[in-house]
Amino acid sequence: MRVNIKTYGDLRQALGERFTMDLKDGATLEELASKIRAQRSSTKKRILKSFNLSKSNQMVLVNGRNINTLNKLKTELNHGDTVTIIPLVVGG
Repeated sequence: MRVNIKTYGDLRQALGERFTMDLKDGATLEELASKIRAQRSSTKKRILKSFNLSKSNQMVLVNGRNINTLNKLKTELNHGDTVTIIPLVVGG
């Protein structure tokens, strides 16, 4: 199955703003995160080294719904789903 990914912030620099990934049917967000981490090249290594969808410093949406209202990293993905990863910014 094919899943669409939209990224913001540092991930956009490492992976691009929008891309698709092929996953096995019934794959979870956890499996998607593992496949993204595996894309470490020398230019992406610094950003992807600490990539972790379970961190509280980013919001992850599946088809516009926060994964905290779904099944978190165990959320199963379907063909055509859009996963959006938004880093949260804190400052003052």
